[in-house]
Amino acid sequence: MSNKEYEKTYRSMNDDLAAFFEAPKSNISEDDLRYAYPIQYDLANSLTQYIEHELIGEGGVKRIIRVTDNRSDRSVAKAVPLKESGKEGVEAFLREARLTASLQHPNIIPIYDMGLESSGLPYFIMEHLTGDTLGDVIKKLASGDKSYLGRYKLSALLDIFASICNAIEYAHSRNIIHLDIKPENIHINSYGQVHVCDWGLGKILTAEAEPEQETEEDLSKLDPDIINTMTLNGEIKGTPGFMAPEQTIANGTKDKRTDIYSLGALLYNMLSFHLPIDGKTAEELIRNTRTGEVRSLKESTVEIPESLVAITCKALRKEPSERYSSVEELRQDLDKYRHGYATSAENAGFFIQFKLLIKRNKTTSMLVAFFILLIVSIALLSFQRIKNEKDIALAAKIEAQKQQKKAEDSLSLFLTERQLTLKQGKDIDLLLEEISTSQNLANPTEQISILEQGLQREYSSEQKQEFYKKLGLLHFILQNFSASAKYIALINIEDQDRKLLTVSRQYAKIKKDNELLQDKQLAKIIDYLSFHQRYMIPSLFAHHMTVTSKHRREPKAYWPLAKAMLIMVNNYWNTEPLDRDLEEFEDGYALDLSHTRYREFRSHSGTKLTSVLAPLKLRKLNLRYTPFFEFWQLSGLRLKEINLDGCWVREIDLQNIDSLIKMGLKKITLDSSLYSEEAISHLRKYFTVVDTHKP
Repeated sequence: MSNKEYEKTYRSMNDDLAAFFEAPKSNISEDDLRYAYPIQYDLANSLTQYIEHELIGEGGVKRIIRVTDNRSDRSVAKAVPLKESGKEGVEAFLREARLTASLQHPNIIPIYDMGLESSGLPYFIMEHLTGDTLGDVIKKLASGDKSYLGRYKLSALLDIFASICNAIEYAHSRNIIHLDIKPENIHINSYGQVHVCDWGLGKILTAEAEPEQETEEDLSKLDPDIINTMTLNGEIKGTPGFMAPEQTIANGTKDKRTDIYSLGALLYNMLSFHLPIDGKTAEELIRNTRTGEVRSLKESTVEIPESLVAITCKALRKEPSERYSSVEELRQDLDKYRHGYATSAENAGFFIQFKLLIKRNKTTSMLVAFFILLIVSIALLSFQRIKNEKDIALAAKIEAQKQQKKAEDSLSLFLTERQLTLKQGKDIDLLLEEISTSQNLANPTEQISILEQGLQREYSSEQKQEFYKKLGLLHFILQNFSASAKYIALINIEDQDRKLLTVSRQYAKIKKDNELLQDKQLAKIIDYLSFHQRYMIPSLFAHHMTVTSKHRREPKAYWPLAKAMLIMVNNYWNTEPLDRDLEEFEDGYALDLSHTRYREFRSHSGTKLTSVLAPLKLRKLNLRYTPFFEFWQLSGLRLKEINLDGCWVREIDLQNIDSLIKMGLKKITLDSSLYSEEAISHLRKYFTVVDTHKP
């Protein structure tokens, strides 16, 4: 029976039911519509996008208010100026927002929106950060708070500092310097995510010179009660105690090494809980900064490794040319320390190099100590035998005395080596604790070797739980699923661990540990893990791409893995899965990403960047009406055509388009109304430009 026949039957059965079929939509009330379509109703009837709630904080220049975004129904933070300051002040305030928004990095606070209210008051919207500032953490550590001392051990503090370095290194790669790095501008949430905030003093190195600062004679005007807690806006660009000597000089040259000094001051503060510069008055504090009067870390009541002291001192050199030349060089020295090697700042001699060699080669050192102990034991037995035969002839007595002297020398050597063995044991404990509690997944094979040695030693069940969990993650990255399942099954399973255990057991049945996953298999794993194990996926992907680099990779077979990684690097909550496929184009393929939210195409694993799109053999890429704005994201591709219609890319110059020239790009499509005539003219020198702008 057809639908019309059913309807006719029901009409004949019941007049009320017939009336129901013919009920006009105009009879539906406003309340019914509101409950039926709540999101559409809210968007259509909302008069204000942001609803203000309580005050979160207040600094020297702006106040931060928690607001609700009516459109997305999420809690965000709104920054507004403390007071009206004319058009120049408004421009400076909005400049901070735009500069910060240009920095897209996991460790830099994201900016979502900016604008002017009806009153002309400027504002910008950013992520609502919860948790502590680094300044709060340092104060808690200095006061002896047990919960913070347990959570923020040296390894955790160095992880935080490494994240800060990553953010500043990224900003420097964009020719932007911060100029106000201090604990109050570093935020750490309850999950350990680090954000560098407050880029109000940030400077683009290609920008015009800054206005003159106050001279030395005006230093007495500074308020000593605030100089250590806020930026001296309009007087000194920076925070005393963390600012570089060149920041205290009128028209002083500021470059990337200025930020490196502040990073050194920050590391000093994190290690000792004190400022590197001392001063009872504002004038004395600034003067000591200018003359480079840094307090010695060796005077600190906190025990600080000599390698970290050397790194900090080098970053805090008065002369910029004597500091680290880049944040990368500073971070490399930090990595050397954490892996047991001498840093460039130490100028390490033979003794230090030898001590670090023993520390790195613990098994060999223990074997050497064992043989020395065996030799000493034999000597002691010989001494005992000679002593029991003391009534032998005079010649035998003289010989016994010689043997006694040798045995005493051997005993002294034994005691020395025993002290060295005990110290090595303490160093092993420290290294195992750092590896098991850190989120560092680099060099998984080396970390596994050290942790498996730790399982042979005496540790509590809680400590071994940490070892098992880290071993499970490291074996998972190496695709050793049998070993991964074995270790994860030994820990107290949580939701995210349960997913890893499920995957490990499933793939342990279908592949051996010495075999490699196919690209589509890894794609399924990444899709299944999603954001629950987001921090380990870049390392998993990077290792897979490294070990399979010698294998011939078919672009269409690799495409499912590329789609999974595109969602991950562009944030799961900000993108939708792709329902598009590769299309053949000339000697390769074409990919259409138009009208999507994709803008990042490289995966970050520690300091290593891996291109997600490079194996696809793309010759044509359509990014029309996407948020793409950085050419360096395309490094490693060999494109011939690209469509950037509706996209706005910052600073189009020779350096900026160098990656496009190197890849052999021939044709570029864009809207000329989004760029200056100079930029369009520059592009036409190297490419065929198709202009979609219609006046």
